[in-house]
Amino acid sequence: MEADTVWHRLHDRNLTPQKPRALAKILRARVRLLGELAVLGSRLADRRGNQLTAPERDPHLSDVPGGPEHGAQRRVAIVLSAFNPPDDLPARVRDWTRWFGPVVVVDDGSPNAGPSVWARLEEAGATVLHNPRNMGIAHALNVGITHARHTSHPDWVLTMDQDSAMDRDYLRHAFEALDATGEPRRIGMIAAATQNGVALKTMAGPRGITEVLDPMQSGTLMRADMFDDIGYLREDYFIDSVDSEFNARARNHGYVLLAAPQCDLTHSLGAGRPMVIFGWRAHIGAKKLTVIYHAPFRVYYITRNNIYTATKYMWRQPVWVARRMYMELQSHVVRFAFGPNRRLLFIAMAHGVGDALLHRTGPIPDSLASRLRPPR
Repeated sequence: MEADTVWHRLHDRNLTPQKPRALAKILRARVRLLGELAVLGSRLADRRGNQLTAPERDPHLSDVPGGPEHGAQRRVAIVLSAFNPPDDLPARVRDWTRWFGPVVVVDDGSPNAGPSVWARLEEAGATVLHNPRNMGIAHALNVGITHARHTSHPDWVLTMDQDSAMDRDYLRHAFEALDATGEPRRIGMIAAATQNGVALKTMAGPRGITEVLDPMQSGTLMRADMFDDIGYLREDYFIDSVDSEFNARARNHGYVLLAAPQCDLTHSLGAGRPMVIFGWRAHIGAKKLTVIYHAPFRVYYITRNNIYTATKYMWRQPVWVARRMYMELQSHVVRFAFGPNRRLLFIAMAHGVGDALLHRTGPIPDSLASRLRPPR
């Protein structure tokens, strides 16, 4: 407004308080500040992508391998790591081979799987490879991806978990999202935007492209030539955060991790345990609440690999690291507040933090695994 309408205005209750605020209010304010900084960082990253002038991102554009032209047929191979696979897996694999293309199943040293399940998978049309022992999901997927690339020469590799499922339009929706970007050469990965009908967290990508914040490897399409550019999955992580580290590495090389809005992945969320608060079985009405539970040895891997990844990528991708660590912190709080085996979880976290800071990776030491085994 051209004319001043207020000459002087006094405020009282919304001034800086004269007494210190309560600790809870301070913590809420700090969390809100971190959230606003994350939004600011995402918008700045989006602006840099739109301008196409930032030297830290653009030099990789010409190196990103181009896929088939718009509308062309794309070859897809599915790679799945299996460990004591469920009985319904062969039925899903049979559908995938009919709908999408070749399927490679890698047995990661399953101790309790009978030979019949592997025979049924082969009858369903899959190629089954066997590891001599449990060598971790990263190794199993790398074996399968390498085999698929050498035998079927796919344009894209779709990695899946044995407890995941998708409908027959999944790939059609994924490639429609790819073509809609108008820049398929920039896209290194295509991930489902929803899981079990729930929207996943996203972030702003270049030129208005929406990226999944941290795509899990199950249900994610990866450009086959991208492995030649950035390498394969880190086998020394063994399990947990293998996909997170790979996602960060792909972004460092200039690839975009596209969210496909019509792709929904059905995926098991892990073991649910009753939520107990001071002996009270928590519920809302008739619905009893549960906590997604991970065994202590898994919490060791989750803690170690997440911290190791954060320290490696925090300077290049600070917003992504901050959001990932905040999500993991929330999960840990829920585990400790409502889950079982809290003492073992604390021991697992302490060792995970220590080994991450010391850059120790690989399988969990046998002595620690025995110590973390819950009593029967």
